[in-house]
Amino acid sequence: MLSSDSKETEATAGASPNDNPDKGKTEQNREEAPKEDDGNTKDTPQNGAENDKGNEEAAGCDHANTAEEAKMPRLKKTAIIASASVVIVAAIVVGLTFGLPRLQYSNAINAIDNGSYAEAASLLEGSEIEDAPWQLLYCQGMISLEEKDYAAAASLFQQAGDLRDAPQQYSRSCYLEGEKLRETGDYAAAIELFNESQFDDYQKQVAYCEAEQFLTAGNLESAIAAFTKASGTRDADQKYLDTCLAFGKECYEDKSFYEARQYFLKISDNEEAQQLAEACVTAEAFVSAEDLYKEGKLDLAQQAFKELPSNFSLDGVTVAQRIDTLSSHQAFVDLCGTWSTSDAPTGRSKQIWSSGDGRSEWWDLEYSSNDLTIACIIKDNGDVQITGTAHYQHPRTYSTLSSGVKHSSTSASINLTASSIPSTFYDKDDTTITYKNGAFTLKYKKYDDSYSMNFDYEYTATFIYDKHTPSSQ
Repeated sequence: MLSSDSKETEATAGASPNDNPDKGKTEQNREEAPKEDDGNTKDTPQNGAENDKGNEEAAGCDHANTAEEAKMPRLKKTAIIASASVVIVAAIVVGLTFGLPRLQYSNAINAIDNGSYAEAASLLEGSEIEDAPWQLLYCQGMISLEEKDYAAAASLFQQAGDLRDAPQQYSRSCYLEGEKLRETGDYAAAIELFNESQFDDYQKQVAYCEAEQFLTAGNLESAIAAFTKASGTRDADQKYLDTCLAFGKECYEDKSFYEARQYFLKISDNEEAQQLAEACVTAEAFVSAEDLYKEGKLDLAQQAFKELPSNFSLDGVTVAQRIDTLSSHQAFVDLCGTWSTSDAPTGRSKQIWSSGDGRSEWWDLEYSSNDLTIACIIKDNGDVQITGTAHYQHPRTYSTLSSGVKHSSTSASINLTASSIPSTFYDKDDTTITYKNGAFTLKYKKYDDSYSMNFDYEYTATFIYDKHTPSSQ
């Protein structure tokens, strides 16, 4: 067994000097110390204690050095962890600062694409990323559309500019607000918005509003034209038919029967309109008959009224009433028309020797056929005003040659009122017109005793109008 000294020596012999030179030297001194001892030195308890204390302090010093050395790696590790924590915190701060808004923006865009505009709007509130403010305006516009606040929607989409389909949504909002105003009767404002929208069938909507304005103003004809342009929009087609019916009646009241009939015929599936269209034809014929009646062409009027339904009436007058009135004045009806001569009218130019024995000489003359027209107007009291004109010729000079006789062509105007057929229709200016046995006779006779001191002259003419033809239209 090795003593402790031997152990130390062995331990020392095994160490490298290069590791700790001072330490080797100390150990060497320790080995040499006994040789220097002269035998007088002893290990006393005190010295042993001091040696033990010194050994303890040396051991304590060694332990202290070992503890310090042990602490150093731990401090490095703590520093590394602290540095990593700072980096992580910084990364979190940066992420929170930049990543979260971007994530919210992305979520907002997805929400818009999915039609969740309220959710998107809440995510975009206060965002300063890129076009977030315009995206928010777009969302608010879509929300206003859903809430049917079309005016607000239009304003918001207009502010959103060209973002997404904002221009189209603006047009749509204007169109929908136009519809809203149209329903309230504010047609002028609606027209303005429809024109602004340029959306869908806006032109038809404008035409519809214009038609309503024309209706309000009572301009039915213009309303019909506008409803025609608005065909297919809302109830435009039905209102077109209704307005045609109303305007047709208006034309009927104004006695514009032809025009009225054209509008009634546009309503082919309406029984009332078809009846009114037929009534227009009857009314036109009635008016024509009534005109003949009032013009005194009773023969034509009677024929026209007989062709109409007896129960038809206009302005309070029925066809039956007119037929009854004409029948009760049939003699006057038969007078109406044109009368001409069957045989050639005759005339005479005669010279009388007044200063002598009264002998005379004359020329018998023939004239071409002439005519006489008669019209009879029945008054409200039943009397009849007879008017007419007779055309005839007569001689106005005498000559020793028949070809030298001069003639005049003239006329007589008839105008008298009677309750029955008179015998004399005209008696004036050397001319008489009488009626007897279904014929008119015109006689002209003029005696001239002022032309010559030796001769008097007599001029006569006779026209018998016995050939009757109906009145002309």
